[in-house]
Amino acid sequence: MVEHRLHRPLGTFEAALTVTGEHAPFVVVAVIHFDGGPTPERLRRVLDELQRKHPLLRVRIVRHGKELWYDSEEVPRIPFEILQRQSDGHWVELAEAELNRRFDAEKGPLLRCSYLKASPDEGSGAVRSDLVLTFHHAVMDGTSGTVLVNRLLELAAAQDAELCEEAEEALPPVETFFPARFRGSRGRWQMARYLGRQIADEVRFRMGSRGGRRPSVDPSARCRIYSAELSCEATEALARRLRRERLTVATALNAAFLLAAFRHLYGGRNALLRYINFANLRPYLRPPVEEHHLGSFISMLRFTARLGEEPSFWPLAHRLSRQVEAGLRRGEKFTAALLAQTLMRTLIRRRSERMAATAVSYAGVTRLEPGREGARTAGMHAFVSNVDLGPELTAQARILDGRLRIDAVVLDTDMDEALAGKIMDEILWILGTAGREAADPGPEA
Repeated sequence: MVEHRLHRPLGTFEAALTVTGEHAPFVVVAVIHFDGGPTPERLRRVLDELQRKHPLLRVRIVRHGKELWYDSEEVPRIPFEILQRQSDGHWVELAEAELNRRFDAEKGPLLRCSYLKASPDEGSGAVRSDLVLTFHHAVMDGTSGTVLVNRLLELAAAQDAELCEEAEEALPPVETFFPARFRGSRGRWQMARYLGRQIADEVRFRMGSRGGRRPSVDPSARCRIYSAELSCEATEALARRLRRERLTVATALNAAFLLAAFRHLYGGRNALLRYINFANLRPYLRPPVEEHHLGSFISMLRFTARLGEEPSFWPLAHRLSRQVEAGLRRGEKFTAALLAQTLMRTLIRRRSERMAATAVSYAGVTRLEPGREGARTAGMHAFVSNVDLGPELTAQARILDGRLRIDAVVLDTDMDEALAGKIMDEILWILGTAGREAADPGPEA
């Protein structure tokens, strides 16, 4: 099936994601909903074409000494399981099961697929089907995930003659495209400076959080998912206010999640909380990498914020924005990626602390291909596994059909369903209130 062998070392961030996946299940799950749905035979052919097109869908991960490498020899077809759809909530059960299931990365491939196909005699009303795609995180970020989903939808709706994808060339590790000052000896100097700032922040965090809440690290933890969305009106109001404030949706999400964690997990008392911000590296690479290239072209930056008594949303959002912008100006999106594997190996070796309180990845405005008659696209969700060392609140967010959608993942050892639901309600209330000029009292704690 493979014409040219792909055999290259993983980049530093790809390796960090793989090391995390060896410690605990760490995958990306995308769920596509259909009114009706393509035939299983059609989807099987589409998956084969996508695997032929994208080099990273036909590789496995092997070890050469201490190094991790992609290799395309003896990699099977993308696994495709067809299941009888039992209910409207069946996809939730399957998505959670997938988030808690490891990849056999040494065997490959790094994508598997399940199709919840409705029975023709399911009853009156619209027949729904759900496609669940599970990726190894090393080959997938939010940008390329959206592009891949849309291409899958295009091919599923295409004529047979159009079902032929031109194979792409494999790209080298992402750090190959870093600006010159973040490569070689100059890059090592930048990493040393970044590491110094991180050590100083670590000291401040440990001293400032003494006696505070320390969430447990429990290897038995399992992922649970919760989805919520703002109405179109509330989303537009928030976007207008953010434009006036010159802030991003990502910043608003960081602030809302931190406030919710502060109030419901940390007792609303003076606290130092860490949060993770994600940066899309594609436009900053030399040359820039286009969106259609599959891969994980992101970086993960960790910051510390102090939340005092009764913090307000907008002052906090501006403070977080200044923090993130300062880090990005210093080029920390590159140095953080270069040191990601070291950070993850250190956390895994210690197994004594969590990475942060929150982590939210914002994918921007998403437009889905509509599909065709009998297989109309009816929406999508995207989730990333959390692990026992990960943040207490994690989420993927996007604006879809004019609504801000939040797909959150929490660990069952951190909170029960009632608390998770209360936190999600709080986040929606914070964001909805932020879009209005006059604030009103919050929901009951």
